[in-house]
Amino acid sequence: MAGLLATGTVTEKGKESKMKQYYDGANFRMDFIPGGTAKDVSLIYRGATGTVNFIEPARKTYVEVNDQDLERLLALTGAFMNRGKQGIKPGEAKFVKKGAATVGSWKCTQYEVLMSGKKTGTICVIPPSQVGGSDADMKGLAKLASTLMKLGPMAPTQGAYIAPGLDEALKLGFVVEATSVDEAGKVLNRFVIDSAAKEAHAPTTFNAPAGYQKTDLMAALSGLMMKKK
Repeated sequence: MAGLLATGTVTEKGKESKMKQYYDGANFRMDFIPGGTAKDVSLIYRGATGTVNFIEPARKTYVEVNDQDLERLLALTGAFMNRGKQGIKPGEAKFVKKGAATVGSWKCTQYEVLMSGKKTGTICVIPPSQVGGSDADMKGLAKLASTLMKLGPMAPTQGAYIAPGLDEALKLGFVVEATSVDEAGKVLNRFVIDSAAKEAHAPTTFNAPAGYQKTDLMAALSGLMMKKK
């Protein structure tokens, strides 16, 4: 199978951790490498089934979510939570082109990210073809980002690495850098792609590992909600 493998660095609270991204058409996988503030977790989106997996190797467990689960979940939680916290609305993220920039070895186009008119971060993008990918290869990550935004505060902690509006940002190109900033403009966290190139992925790359226990969706998310209160 044709595919794209990207490695990156996440900086949060002054600490760095590594991650890998696997692109393959409508499929996408992101592995967080333990270190810095990151834990050993994988996020997977499979285009053929429209499902997202949150995998925790340390526990040998995974949670599976699909659009039907999300609708059911949001209907159940809507009466108990502020629906305004359930991520952002489509089109709420605005991107203001700032011009050419250099990030590591990348010559990219930078945009400011605005939410409700306020700057919340920046992205820098290149054409997917520059690393052997295509617009179609961005669909898996876009769908994963959209799902995490719907989950809002109930998303796994690792979901914070996927910035609000990323699903829309991917329409602009392959994101080689993304930052989030506070109201004073100070960078809170930064993600940068260190390398990206074509690589064939085995079909099992986008499956939950054999032998792992599937965790009940509602029980898992109820636990996450309790932790984040």
